[in-house]
Amino acid sequence: MKLLLLPIVFLLFLSVPAFATDYHVSPLGTNNATQGNFSGVGAFRTIQYAINNVPAGNTINIESGNYIEPIIHVNKSMTLQGESRNGVVISPFAKDQWNGGAAAQYGIQIGASNVIIRNLTVNGRGNPSLNQSQNNFREGIKTSNYGFNHLTVEDTNVKNILRRGINIWSYNDHVASFDDTVSNNYIENVVSPYNQLSQGIYAVAMPSSNSTASNNIVNTSVNGIVLWYWMDANNQATITNNVLTNIGFAGTTGDSDWNAGIQFSSPNVDRKITVTNNYVSDVAGTFQVIGYRIYNADNQSIVNNNVANLVNSNYNLGMYIGGCAGTTVQDNSITVIGNGRGIFLGRGASGVPQPNIITGNDIVSSGSSSLRIPEGVGITTTNDMRLDLGFGETLYNVSNSVTNNVIHGFVDGILIYSNSSIGSSIGMSINHNSIYDNSGFNVRSNNASLVFDASDNWWGTNDLSLIQSKLSGNMTYEPYALNSRFTSMSDSPSGMFFVGTTQPLVMLFVVIGLGLFVFHKMREGNMDTQTMIGIALTVIIGLALVMTMGSIA
Repeated sequence: MKLLLLPIVFLLFLSVPAFATDYHVSPLGTNNATQGNFSGVGAFRTIQYAINNVPAGNTINIESGNYIEPIIHVNKSMTLQGESRNGVVISPFAKDQWNGGAAAQYGIQIGASNVIIRNLTVNGRGNPSLNQSQNNFREGIKTSNYGFNHLTVEDTNVKNILRRGINIWSYNDHVASFDDTVSNNYIENVVSPYNQLSQGIYAVAMPSSNSTASNNIVNTSVNGIVLWYWMDANNQATITNNVLTNIGFAGTTGDSDWNAGIQFSSPNVDRKITVTNNYVSDVAGTFQVIGYRIYNADNQSIVNNNVANLVNSNYNLGMYIGGCAGTTVQDNSITVIGNGRGIFLGRGASGVPQPNIITGNDIVSSGSSSLRIPEGVGITTTNDMRLDLGFGETLYNVSNSVTNNVIHGFVDGILIYSNSSIGSSIGMSINHNSIYDNSGFNVRSNNASLVFDASDNWWGTNDLSLIQSKLSGNMTYEPYALNSRFTSMSDSPSGMFFVGTTQPLVMLFVVIGLGLFVFHKMREGNMDTQTMIGIALTVIIGLALVMTMGSIA
């Protein structure tokens, strides 16, 4: 019986999973094959030596200290875990070549799938022997140019970087990375005097499948979060709960590209992206900066984001939506200072376009005065290549539904700019918005041959002549809102009281009918005094309403 049990026990032993082992790196350690199993003096001395000698699938615990090493290459699946986010510092070994050094310097370079980087700092000015006024990491944490998957960078500080703070570059013959997470990182001072396209978080082909950039802070960078190029059409990327400040800061020089707080671009193909609950502030540059730039994303959600303090340049823009169809832009807040713009609805999608839904947004400007198109505009839509911010691609048909938004303080609230010589068309409906206090026009269209529906809006006044004077182009604007019953887009505008030219006549007929009824009953002598007085008061109030409504409609 015992002999029969031996094979079973042996098989059970083989089936027990191998558990990951923790190894250690410490400034007190020694680079020796017998080291690494204990902390302090029993640890490895350098991170690279530990990576080279630790089997894949294990964790390297890095004790607090300043690790000045040549580029750290992670070439196998493992976890690099810092003891303290601020206490473990990875610093450049030498000057980057942009600063007169011999070669590009990187903090950590990932060359494998299933790698986790957690709870440490990468500092391009962490080496006290180098010039402390210069950033000496070209990139903080980056991948090699291959499609590595299941990468996680979380709870790190990446600061004083020349080009890219965190770079998931997985482009290799369009082989994309997937299931990557960049979360809860603090990225600061990604700035180069030699290149205007520095990015806090940069991903090429990152969002192939369920990849996420969330809860990150990027402070002082020409670009905040950039997702670029190819990704699987059936999968999704998510950018959520990030804070980006001092984007496109005034220390940069002009560049031919657009710099953005959050940018998603996928030329010539429509891809899926969700951008929610992000906050972009202090967007200022000497050239052109956008809070959010979304290009070629169909049936997606851009919801509950914020752009605050969009200042300085006339070219600055709160949000660009181009090459999109069926995308919802909802409950966002955009605050513009000076001649910047709110939302630009650019290049459409191929085929019969599914309308983009622009709803529930607060778009506000102060100090707007420029008369140059399309500066100083709350919402712009166009089919004119000269005004669009795409890549020079074909301007397909444009279709947008603009509802339940608050737009005020601009030169023009909404601009519809059509180039009749272009084959693409513009479709636009403007309803249930509060559009007022714009110094030029509340809605302006340059093409009288196009008719737009701009009914059921509150124009900031009940005076019909004033309403008409603030509308330019061929549009239907009646019925219009008698007053605004809501102060923010979170309240339903369904309680708004709309007035058109026919309502006063209907009310007049009702009042006349009541008057004739009272007169008839008085002649018959079968109406008591109290009822007669009540009906008489109703008639008087009705006549007063008719007179008021007739004066505004």
